[in-house]
Amino acid sequence: MAKKPTTNLSDDPVALAMSATANGELVLCFAKLAKEKGVWPNRLGIIQSQPAFGALVSFRSETDFAIGRKPLDYLANWREIRVVILLERGDGGKYKCVNAMLLADVEEKLKNAPLYPGNFGSPFYWVNDRFESASRGGGDSDFR
Repeated sequence: MAKKPTTNLSDDPVALAMSATANGELVLCFAKLAKEKGVWPNRLGIIQSQPAFGALVSFRSETDFAIGRKPLDYLANWREIRVVILLERGDGGKYKCVNAMLLADVEEKLKNAPLYPGNFGSPFYWVNDRFESASRGGGDSDFR
């Protein structure tokens, strides 16, 4: 039996993303599809009971997160409600939501951030858990 979302999409999409992650309702695409869509190593995510909801997911890499420019552009044209989610793997392999933010707010935070050349064909932003630009070795950069 499918779980019902604990938060309505119309209430707060960011809260929905966090709740759906905690409750196992966030469904991520397979790596193969992420590669085909050009969003790898990020992933696309959905909540099946919320067809308007689409997420771009980035996993923690040691201290920070890489968010690809091409994946952000893909998300902008994919679903009506667009959220970027930062995840880490928790106990038992379960995902833990570190933070989530609407795509428009992420774009605003990253508008002056440096893009780094990517190994997977898309330049990327290196961000901390507050969606602030971070240097490539971890820690905050000094740009504003």
